[in-house]
Amino acid sequence: MKNVLLFLLFSILSIVASFGQVFPETGAGSSCSNCVPSNKYVIVSGTPDVSDINYYGGTLLKWKNSSLNDVVLPPPPSSQNSGAVNYSTKNFLTLISGPNVDSKVKFTVTQFIPGQKYKMHFAVMASRLLSTTFGSEAVLEIQPSNSAVNLLTSTIDLTGAKNTWMQTYVEFTPTTEETTFILSGNTTVGSGMVNFDIAQRPLDCILPAGKQVDLYKANVQFMYPCQTQNLDLLVKLPWPVGADVVWQLSGYPSGNKLGAYAVQHAGPSANSYKAFYYNNANDCYSLGPSDKSTAEANITYVPQQVPLNLGAVVAVECPKTTYTLKSKLATSADSSRVRWFPNNSHQGPPIANGVVKTPGKYYAFFYSDEFGCYSTDMSTSSVTVSFESPCCQAGTDQVTVQPAAIMNSCPMATADLTTTTLNANVPPNTQIVWFNNPTHTAPVISNPNTVGPGTYYAFIYDSSGAGCYNTDNSTAQVKVTINPCLSNVVLSLKVALQGAMPDAGVKMKNGLQTYGGTGLLPTTSPYTASSAYPSINNAAGPVGEVVDWVWVEVRSGSSPQTVLQAQSLLLKPDGSIVNRNGQPATFNPQSGSVRLVVKYRNHLAIMSNPIQSFIAGSIINYDFTTALSQASNQFNSPNQMILQNGIWCMRAGDLNASQDFIVDGTDGSFFSVQFKSDVFGTYDRADINMDGFVDGVDGSLFNASFYQDIYSTLINY
Repeated sequence: MKNVLLFLLFSILSIVASFGQVFPETGAGSSCSNCVPSNKYVIVSGTPDVSDINYYGGTLLKWKNSSLNDVVLPPPPSSQNSGAVNYSTKNFLTLISGPNVDSKVKFTVTQFIPGQKYKMHFAVMASRLLSTTFGSEAVLEIQPSNSAVNLLTSTIDLTGAKNTWMQTYVEFTPTTEETTFILSGNTTVGSGMVNFDIAQRPLDCILPAGKQVDLYKANVQFMYPCQTQNLDLLVKLPWPVGADVVWQLSGYPSGNKLGAYAVQHAGPSANSYKAFYYNNANDCYSLGPSDKSTAEANITYVPQQVPLNLGAVVAVECPKTTYTLKSKLATSADSSRVRWFPNNSHQGPPIANGVVKTPGKYYAFFYSDEFGCYSTDMSTSSVTVSFESPCCQAGTDQVTVQPAAIMNSCPMATADLTTTTLNANVPPNTQIVWFNNPTHTAPVISNPNTVGPGTYYAFIYDSSGAGCYNTDNSTAQVKVTINPCLSNVVLSLKVALQGAMPDAGVKMKNGLQTYGGTGLLPTTSPYTASSAYPSINNAAGPVGEVVDWVWVEVRSGSSPQTVLQAQSLLLKPDGSIVNRNGQPATFNPQSGSVRLVVKYRNHLAIMSNPIQSFIAGSIINYDFTTALSQASNQFNSPNQMILQNGIWCMRAGDLNASQDFIVDGTDGSFFSVQFKSDVFGTYDRADINMDGFVDGVDGSLFNASFYQDIYSTLINY
């Protein structure tokens, strides 16, 4: 890992250095006056020009010699060199200097390597016109980008460079990645011309001459034809400063460089890969044109067969019905890289997980998920598998059944064996079957969803043709009990009466039962003489505490005006409505939806929402006291109940004997008569709070309902 990180670091440094020292050549532009060769140059002062060998700047002024005769100047060396760049232009930069003018330009080159010594080559020449003299000196200043202090000032005497190019150089060591170069001239007498010729790559190669690349490994062998190698990872560190490593198939520097992808994904090749140190900034190698690289990487592909254990034939015995091929692999074989096929050329999809169920000859191949190919296209590693037939696939494990005892759910008169939890691994082509004996003696239970009472035993049966069971003596038994179902509907119903509620608490008063020690409640129902409870005034009787008689109706859910059945029942202080045995009442089953209506002799009747199922054996729970919405109110009638001590109660006030579902003047007249008669100690409809007295408390309860114009929604039916 450390080597990889160092490699990445040197790669980054080399890449940074490789894009830098491309200089703006002086011969790039056309001849012009008061101008520079390209926009890479900046005019510092004066009027620089771009000239050619015939004329000064963009003028028709010809060059002169010392005798003031016309001359054609020699072409700049950069246009004749034999380096990597062939300059065909004959232009160059001209700077005039003198008492009244001092032409000066500058340009900046980036991405130098601080601390690295560089050698820069360029050419200078003095020239003149009829009206000028020859320039005396060419001046090159080099500055770091963050300072005005020169790293170097080179002044070149042009005495021997009149109308002829003098090739020269400077050596400098930059302190920053960005460096500025300033060009100017000096003239001793009058005004004179100084010319510069700078090539695009004027720097000497900074790589050590003759330096060969060192490799960690020269020979790499692959077992997959599509496998690749990043060649750069074969190179030892460190690399020379400013160096990239480039790869070629040619052994000499003049060859074609491989692209980045080809280097990072080099595959097996008949030719070796050759490595070179290369500086892209100056397009140069550490080796000379005739020097051959000794850094050769050879990548070869050698197909490999999968090694198998001894014994190429496998016979699978019952009860096993599958075989895992990887069990034949030699310990040296990595099973995660092995795929199996029913042919020797890996045609079609591989065998899933290497598990076979049918006889045949199977071939193993090494496969690379990373590279997506096989080591060979023709396998000789094979296993022949046979299976014992027929083979019972039911296995030998007992089925575990939970629970061990079940019963019917009314109204069903049968039980369902399939509702039990079977803890068994049921193999393919097998099924769970049931018998009424532990030895699977016929007949099989044809419909385990509907069985009667008895003990039943579960087996796994092979239905694929072997016709066998997992065992001949099953311990997986379930005992079935069938309980008789009720033929009626059990109704668990709760209501509360406003008048019977205490000042605090949620339990209604039973004052009529305990009045005077003997009670005032009638032993026969005030709604129908056929219902009687002789112990109604005995709080210790079968029913216990009783508030009063109530009338309960079962009506049609779709036609609430139709009464299907009705009963007189007893209301207990906790709101439950029971029969004379103290149990929830039973009603006849109905085929459709129903509604429940509760009536009391001096309260407004209420009706339930539709109950969708009212079938035999079912238990219906309905509690009016839990929410106002429990009382049906389809016609936007007044609230059908009132909240008292957190309990929703039937509203007091419907006092007349016929109970017309409204609290009105008829009820008021009746109450007035009874109130004025000082009725007490008797069972009277005007006794709304059920304490044995018709008094002001009853009047207050009645008036509260009367002045609110309340009525029961049953008035609509």
